[in-house]
Amino acid sequence: MPVTEKPHVPRITSSARLFTSAVSASEYSLFVMPADSLSIIIVAFLATVVTYYSFKRTMGNGAKYPPAASHWFPLLSHTRTFALGDITLASTFLKQCRENIPVRFHGIGFDFILVSGTNLIRKALTTDSHLDWNHTSAQMFGRLFNAPKRICDATAADDSGVGVKPYPGSYVHPGQRLIRNQVLFFNDAFSKKSMDELAPRFLHNLKQRHTDFDIGETWTNLPDLYIFLRKFIFRCGIVSFYGQNMLDLNPDVEKEFTEYDGNIPFLATGLPRFMNPRAFESRARCLAAVKRWRQEAIRQSEGQQEEDTEWDPAWGLGTIKRRNKLFDATEGLFDEDATAATDLATMWAFTSNVIPATFWLLFEILRDEDLYKRAKDALNTTRNADGSFDTTKIINNPLLQSAYSEVLRLHTASMMTRTVKKTHELDSWTLKRDQTVVLSSHIEHHNVYWNTMDASGRDHPAEAFWAERFLTPEGDFSLDGKQGKYMPYGMGEHMCPGRHFAKYEMLLTFVVLVDRFEIELSSPQGWRPDNDLSRYGFGALHPKQKVEARIRMRP
Repeated sequence: MPVTEKPHVPRITSSARLFTSAVSASEYSLFVMPADSLSIIIVAFLATVVTYYSFKRTMGNGAKYPPAASHWFPLLSHTRTFALGDITLASTFLKQCRENIPVRFHGIGFDFILVSGTNLIRKALTTDSHLDWNHTSAQMFGRLFNAPKRICDATAADDSGVGVKPYPGSYVHPGQRLIRNQVLFFNDAFSKKSMDELAPRFLHNLKQRHTDFDIGETWTNLPDLYIFLRKFIFRCGIVSFYGQNMLDLNPDVEKEFTEYDGNIPFLATGLPRFMNPRAFESRARCLAAVKRWRQEAIRQSEGQQEEDTEWDPAWGLGTIKRRNKLFDATEGLFDEDATAATDLATMWAFTSNVIPATFWLLFEILRDEDLYKRAKDALNTTRNADGSFDTTKIINNPLLQSAYSEVLRLHTASMMTRTVKKTHELDSWTLKRDQTVVLSSHIEHHNVYWNTMDASGRDHPAEAFWAERFLTPEGDFSLDGKQGKYMPYGMGEHMCPGRHFAKYEMLLTFVVLVDRFEIELSSPQGWRPDNDLSRYGFGALHPKQKVEARIRMRP
């Protein structure tokens, strides 16, 4: 019998599909015109004229501005592409991008420059006083996590950068360097001291969690491997970061958070509540959950002697408690609503991407019998004398590291966004002040650069999963020469600080699952579910179709 049942989660369309109700009706007639020869000639002529003048504009006034991506209709430009979203948006990006030539996309409600190619990416993501992410961060903080307006305004006004010293000309109050505070918190959360507390705690919780499922030594069917994995990981991560209080006070937090996370693409659009009230309701329930947790943590801490430890029963990971000092230093900027928004943002950052990424790691290894055997053999080399696993050996194993990296290359689609603070030259291209600059890991990870041939002469195209792609001829793991080409976590000082623990989470979960269970896929040989591109830009992509499997406890 099935071990889990998928909870009801409303299907949330991509940001642009929801936009269809507002703009697509006016466009529809344009796309159903009679396909006679004259119409085709006229449309082709208009497209050619628009494209020509777009490129001609790049050379005007002595400045070389990025050309616009080709489109059919001057007024609507690329609106229809974004209205359709999903695979249409992803394929358009792949088709229209130009290596080391920035390209402009614009339409109703958006205008940005898409940058591709190692040279431009390195320059665009180098932290300096010209490109920063405070405006995008402020916008998303409000839309995704319901941060109060004063917090969003303060974030947008924070032009101080992330360094120890603020950018020249910045006069932000030291305590209100909110972007810098984010970096300080995450650097503390994933410091060696915190990791020495966090990694063993997470591994312990994984080992405990596997007994919570009604799985014996006879085969049990899994209607959806992804749902099972989500149930397996979510609670382990929450308890490892926040302590048991978060679950005890909020027994439905997994269900509520799953619905909220499914609505993230909609919330990011900034569209009104009436278009999807459940998105706002699920977010409100998650905010209420973290408020209950924080109130209880404060209550349990009252009257206790202040201790700076890496774990606190009331607060969870020590860095979460220490962040309160950063809140206090803002001189009243953070109230209950602001701290709740920050706590929810942290929970989302800790859990949303690692679960689908771990699914893909498990799936890609299980679907290849030879790879599965070699992965298990690799795990056996990481055992201590008492049979336990050495976590350091696990995360440093070349084959496992390469498979992990290949999963992130093939199954993530992160969007890195910057705002031009003043007119700036990016190579020979002029970027105007307040222009938005976007980089897509999906584009770079599907570049022909990744088309590879192994020692036996077998081709491994960029669209295929090849576990050994990051191994040298000597069998060592290496990312040499891949800066600006491989960037699932971004680049530079803004690179995701949680990347090291995400690697622990993915590999340790895989270890515990294959050590304690036998798992077999029920899907056809060679089949793989599609990436769900409705979450394009938010990191790890969910599987679009269900993956049936069966599982049993190892004797």
